[in-house]
Amino acid sequence: MNSPFAATTESPHNPSRTQARTHSRTRIAWVAGAVALLVVVMLGLIVGAVSLPIADVIAALKGQGDQTTLAIVRDLRLPRVLLAALVGAGLAMSGGALQGTLHNPLAEPYLLGVSGGAAVGAVIAMVLGAGMPWARACARGRVVDDGIGERRQLAHGPAHHIRARRAGRHSRVEGT
Repeated sequence: MNSPFAATTESPHNPSRTQARTHSRTRIAWVAGAVALLVVVMLGLIVGAVSLPIADVIAALKGQGDQTTLAIVRDLRLPRVLLAALVGAGLAMSGGALQGTLHNPLAEPYLLGVSGGAAVGAVIAMVLGAGMPWARACARGRVVDDGIGERRQLAHGPAHHIRARRAGRHSRVEGT
């Protein structure tokens, strides 16, 4: 007798068939995720204040092309895109660890008070004077670099420090 539910009643009796189907779906999900990540990374490198053609971006990743495109792609956009991908991966892993630890697929940071604790820490930092200019300067390493610049200025005069900053890593490409 043929039942419309024949496929569902046969699969539990044949575990290898179910495992193969699950393995195939897992592989498809991983490939789709990798392709989506690659597309988003390329979009992050292409789209910006200065839109770049995909051929120029690929050439810049290989170290070819004009200096402006190389500077935009390799010095500005690529580090930001890679950092965004790493932060996203870290957040995904921490969320997965939280859900796995609590055996709750709907677990979120509010469940344990992690978000509230982070908010209290942010308020304490702002009250104690660790505001955005200080955080931004630390993130860019400018505190150390400005100290080195002050030593250069004392040793070689102010013009040397200005020339060094314009020629060094602090020079910016306009429009990015």
